[in-house]
Amino acid sequence: MIFSSGIFVFFFALVFLTQWYIIARIPGESRRKIVLFSFLLLASYAFYMSWDWRFGLLILFSTFVDYWAGIIISKQHSSTEGLDDEESAPALRKARFALIVSLLVNLGSLATFKYFHFFVDSFHALMSAVDPNFGSPDQHQLLFRIILPVGISFFTFQSMSYTIDVYRKVIPVETSFLKFALFVSFFPQLVAGPIVTAREFLPQLTSFPRISSDHLREGCRIFLLGFIKKSVLADSVAPYADMIHSAPLEYGFFAHWLGAIAFTMQLYLDFSGYSDMAIGSARLLGFQLPENFRLPYLSRSISEHWQRWHISLSRWFRDYLYIPLGGNRVGPARHKVNIFAVMATSGLWHGAAWTYVLWGVTHGLAMVAEAFLKPWIDPLAEKMENLGSIPRNVWRFVGWLYQILFVTIFNTVLFRVEDIGNAWPIFKRLMAMEGSMAMDIRPTHYRTVFLVLLAMIAGHYLGRIYFSGNQLRNPLPRWAENLALPIVLVILTQLAVLDQTTFIYFAF
Repeated sequence: MIFSSGIFVFFFALVFLTQWYIIARIPGESRRKIVLFSFLLLASYAFYMSWDWRFGLLILFSTFVDYWAGIIISKQHSSTEGLDDEESAPALRKARFALIVSLLVNLGSLATFKYFHFFVDSFHALMSAVDPNFGSPDQHQLLFRIILPVGISFFTFQSMSYTIDVYRKVIPVETSFLKFALFVSFFPQLVAGPIVTAREFLPQLTSFPRISSDHLREGCRIFLLGFIKKSVLADSVAPYADMIHSAPLEYGFFAHWLGAIAFTMQLYLDFSGYSDMAIGSARLLGFQLPENFRLPYLSRSISEHWQRWHISLSRWFRDYLYIPLGGNRVGPARHKVNIFAVMATSGLWHGAAWTYVLWGVTHGLAMVAEAFLKPWIDPLAEKMENLGSIPRNVWRFVGWLYQILFVTIFNTVLFRVEDIGNAWPIFKRLMAMEGSMAMDIRPTHYRTVFLVLLAMIAGHYLGRIYFSGNQLRNPLPRWAENLALPIVLVILTQLAVLDQTTFIYFAF
């Protein structure tokens, strides 16, 4: 049940109408909340189990473990009040044990369902290098293939962050299992983010949601923007990216650059489109989800790119990995090691393949290089900014070009290829080191990608002015916008690519 499908529109309409036209009329605030949260929890499990009913058992198990881990941690912390270090040591050990159980369950689920076959295949490759007669991978794997639950990397990180925050005493424990279960499984952001922390979501469950006409309009705008990104734009360029990468040796320089640009746009439009639809859906139900993209392709460095791209994941790694490792409070060498470790881990989070690991490593190396050059780059940048508009704009363009070329090349070569052995031939064709220089694809292919590129550029501009909430003016009166929104939705449904692709980040 993907957001851009007709079945989701029907499902969401049913949830929306039930919440605001039936449950909202139940007398008594407390009763309304219980009924609503129970209804949204059931809807969220129905949404998730529409892929596979077994997924519901996994998320329920993770929810149950983390809920009780939080209860135990809070209880042990409370028992240490007024005690000295020696007297409180046993209780703190129990709290630490509960945290470890939570981490092991969540990370163990990831290791089992997402990385099991990666570990087996890597072990086989290592042993085959030592002994060519070691055998085929199938001889050393289980008789069944472990399925990958949709969005497991998202909800495990979200649930795990709760127990860490309770252990750190950043947030109070949530004693209501109903509220905690809804926090973990809330369907708009369940399978592909944004990753929401307990400190952001649980306070929204203290009262029945409130919604105004402005919230409704804003939610519709954001959802429609995401729908356009995914179904009209991302799915339009996806065939060209797939065409080039399905047979990379058959195409030359220009075709591979077309595929690189097409996939770079597809990845952004696909993922940010899903995030917009998630945020818009939640807003229509009266909930706020955090921003996940902030015009990342306007960045002028890789470090800035990651401050704008998948913001909720970058923030999670900052709070739960980078800062515990010491962040920037340590020496210069250790600081750079921390940056590299976070980016390498981010690569592994994105997928169970060495291509993703190498992708994270390359981004980590780029950010380490930027940190190393920062004492020289910053004074130069300040000088260029003060020399006038032409030097300033040239400097900014150089930074932007470096960022966009780096992201385009390494997103394509490492993020897109399924086998690391295919990366080098594609890279050589992008660098005109190998392959034909002929225009070996039809002009219509270039036209489609170029039109989507123009639309994406225009979308960046409109996103800043209108959809972000910082609009200079409202171009339509309220009655006209209320009339236009359903008409636009119907038109977009007809314009959308019929052969829809699934969301790329569902695999993560």
